[in-house]
Amino acid sequence: LYGDASTVVGCTFVENTADSPSSRVGGLEIHSRAGQIANSIFWQNSDSSGASGVAQLDFSRTPDVHLANSCVQSWPTGASGVNILTADPLFVNLLGPDAMPASGDEDLHLSPNSPCIDAGDASLLPRDFVDADHDANTAEPLPFDLSGRTRVVGANVDIGAFERQPPTCRADIDANSTLDSADFFEFLRLFFDHAPPADFTSDGIIDSADLFSFITQWTRGC
Repeated sequence: LYGDASTVVGCTFVENTADSPSSRVGGLEIHSRAGQIANSIFWQNSDSSGASGVAQLDFSRTPDVHLANSCVQSWPTGASGVNILTADPLFVNLLGPDAMPASGDEDLHLSPNSPCIDAGDASLLPRDFVDADHDANTAEPLPFDLSGRTRVVGANVDIGAFERQPPTCRADIDANSTLDSADFFEFLRLFFDHAPPADFTSDGIIDSADLFSFITQWTRGC
């Protein structure tokens, strides 16, 4: 990005490649005089050096850039930034059904255990300048995510372009509006990990009752 000031908020940069031997930064490189990067994910981008932190994001030539509440692969400890995650963002399906990067069938929504859920900063959301919800209020924060769903769900905004939505059907574990084997196996993983989303009876205990409750909802299609 070039210019007087650059702002990148609520974006997802994934599986981009700078493939020239002399190229650097597969994700995002900023050459503005100033800027802000927030609530964004930089993951599995690469350049001639591999998938290092610099391959994800580089603003070393622009000292007045503020990085906050973002997930950056291999970001060095102590490097510039506030509330930076380096853990896997746990997309629903990073490569998609064809297992090929950047082919267009990827699902970059966040899975239930993603560390990016509620880890953003809602105060950094851009204004709704285009009045996306047609309520004549352009001073409010942007109300929708990239898929057109509610932008802030839960305690805070999620990091990345997509907000994790409460499933309309609890058995739809990956929240893609389809009940299939992926939901079944994801529930089993959560169940054996004793993860909170597996508590289908909401009694604070993960046991066989939760398993039977899930199976009932999954088989009847909610």
